[in-house]
Amino acid sequence: MESLKEFVWDIIGYLIPGAFLLIVLNFCLDNREFNYDEFLIDWETFGTSLIVIVCYVMGYVVYSFTKYKIYLQDKFLEFLVYLNFGRDNYITRFCNKRHSENWKKKFKDSELYKATIEKLKVEYPTIDKMEINEIRNILMSKTPSQSETIYTFMFRASIFDHISTIFMMVLFIYLIQLITPLQLLKEDDGFEYIYLIMLISVPLLGNSKRFFFPKAMRIPFSNL
Repeated sequence: MESLKEFVWDIIGYLIPGAFLLIVLNFCLDNREFNYDEFLIDWETFGTSLIVIVCYVMGYVVYSFTKYKIYLQDKFLEFLVYLNFGRDNYITRFCNKRHSENWKKKFKDSELYKATIEKLKVEYPTIDKMEINEIRNILMSKTPSQSETIYTFMFRASIFDHISTIFMMVLFIYLIQLITPLQLLKEDDGFEYIYLIMLISVPLLGNSKRFFFPKAMRIPFSNL
């Protein structure tokens, strides 16, 4: 049953972002350029089952872009700190707070983490050399009943991250459209306001992701 639940979470975790990407593209792409009427894919021709497969595959595309987005964001934040010479001011604090590894540094200094390490040292003498993810996996195997809560928080964090990625993909296409003759996205009927809402939503979605992800990582330590 646990393996089945993990499989279901895996399917949903890729299917929903892929479907959302398909819907957003259908909503924003200029159909006059692509010669389609109502939807990028003809539902009657391909059938529902193939649409599900397409959404699932596109979910992997979104996941790959999300991983690369996080990598670029971290490198950019590290570069800003480097330009600031590591001085303890607003810029450095802002960059450190939004770095994807920031929660890990803070958690390692917490009393909860230190107490967990001390408690597990008898059973795992080399636990000091383990990564947080490795310790977390050990703790999850000891208390499998908490897996549902962990998967829920991880799923929420991933969804916020993937929605942010999809909005950034659309905004990147729109930026190219502004500086080149390409006309890929709709601009009439107030679509500029929709793109502005997407731009404003990106940092808000990032904050939501940073709220749920550390919780999902800390839960196994809290229930030891």
